[in-house]
Amino acid sequence: MVGPVQGDLFRGLRLHTEPSGKLRLEGTVNLAAAYTGLSRQQIYEYIEQGEITARSPGEETKLALTKDVRGRRRGFKKFLDMRDVFRIAYGEEEARKMLKQLGVDPGLN
Repeated sequence: MVGPVQGDLFRGLRLHTEPSGKLRLEGTVNLAAAYTGLSRQQIYEYIEQGEITARSPGEETKLALTKDVRGRRRGFKKFLDMRDVFRIAYGEEEARKMLKQLGVDPGLN
């Protein structure tokens, strides 16, 4: 008998420890859109406005300065702070509850 697959609810999200020691739950734009119902365009707008914290590992390397095969600027995947995404989609209190259930202390974020 197979039990419920609770772990698949937030498959693809990852934990990142910042240099300050804060633990962040991160996900990509596509995952954030799938989990919250926000559109990808809305999420990018929130990133531009500073409402959602995002980081792109690799943007500071030499590879980012070189063009790809077609002569375009290289793009790097954005990892979003899911606390910000949940706060926008569900409200502050619900976001706090979700992060606590996932094992990330919302008081530290």
